[in-house]
Amino acid sequence: MKNRRRRQLSARGRDGRPTRRVLLLLDWYATDLHRGIARYAHEAGWALDATAGHLERQPLLWRPDGIICLPTRNSPSAASARCAAIPTVSIGAYPIRGTPQVTADNNLIGEMAADYFQRRGFIHSAFYHRIPGRNPEQRKAAFQRAAARHGLNCYAIDAAAARRDARPMPQRGTGGPLRSRQGRKIEFSSFEYLRKRLVELPKPLAVFANFDDEAVEVITAAQAEGLRVPEEVAVLGVGNDELRCEFAPVRLSSIDDNLAGTGYTAAKLLDLLMRKKRPANRCIYIPPVGVITRESTDIMTLPHPHVQAALAAIQARFRESINAPELVKTIPLSYRRLHDAFKKLVGHSITDEVNRLRLEHAMRLLVDTDDKLLAIAHASGFSDDVVMSKLFRREKGMPPGAFRHLARERRPF
Repeated sequence: MKNRRRRQLSARGRDGRPTRRVLLLLDWYATDLHRGIARYAHEAGWALDATAGHLERQPLLWRPDGIICLPTRNSPSAASARCAAIPTVSIGAYPIRGTPQVTADNNLIGEMAADYFQRRGFIHSAFYHRIPGRNPEQRKAAFQRAAARHGLNCYAIDAAAARRDARPMPQRGTGGPLRSRQGRKIEFSSFEYLRKRLVELPKPLAVFANFDDEAVEVITAAQAEGLRVPEEVAVLGVGNDELRCEFAPVRLSSIDDNLAGTGYTAAKLLDLLMRKKRPANRCIYIPPVGVITRESTDIMTLPHPHVQAALAAIQARFRESINAPELVKTIPLSYRRLHDAFKKLVGHSITDEVNRLRLEHAMRLLVDTDDKLLAIAHASGFSDDVVMSKLFRREKGMPPGAFRHLARERRPF
């Protein structure tokens, strides 16, 4: 009877063979992560079960062939995966002993945020996180190192540490709430702490938040204190969740950490394990795609008015097929003096900034359209696709066609 029921529950792939059954144990849910896993499952003909997060228990109808697990601290999912004794891949900052891991490259994410703020001319920056964990600690450390390298002042807005410091140790043997010596209940508000820190830190301030949710908290706290976003407080998140970013109080700029690519890679790695093959790497780091600029950081704060004007001119006209000297003809300064000031304040030349913007624009068109390379090159300001391809190879280590193929792994089907 048991075997018959199992046969009934076994779906079959396009070739007539029983399909693999894969269980998702995700301690926190992200649509793009699920989308990336689903794309590989579609290609491989898998059956996916993602109900564990809704049911708060592992489904009992069938034993999976493999598990993709996203554990957190003290994770029930990690315990379930360890006990299952079947092929498992973990996603995120918390590895499961003995299983391969796919995780975001937090060093690159932190460096990318500091580089971005430096290019926009900020002197004062801060890192905000409310929930403790490996991700925020790694991102903060990388952000602080890169900020110091760029000469940025970097402050911590650490609500988790502030909460710990605000609470005295409970009296031994008491099971009630924490109380002060006067008997009053100890309360700590992360939001009030955030508001206080935003007020006391120097302006204009560029805040890098660990995730999009925390970045939205920064925008809300700044507005509650009457601080203008982005003029006084610019805010950058991580995740590029469009439902959060597009509908934040001020549309949120965010680092796209390629969650869909993480999910796809994890599924591909699990496929190797289920076919009894050993992966080349036990831990795979997924680099971020880039910064998606929206209103929350759409400002330049450079102290040099001519350099700021040059940046504005470049932003407005980089898609035109003209060179750097032509772009800045309207600025009342010799090109040599402007070039030197620009390089000192921005960190690279005017030509480099033009190429950077053209490359970013071409990258978006490669992912979002099916246009030919020559059309994308012209739309991005390049003279032809050969020039664009040379820049892609130099900056990305691959031609545009290969970039398009890899980036589209973020799409579901």
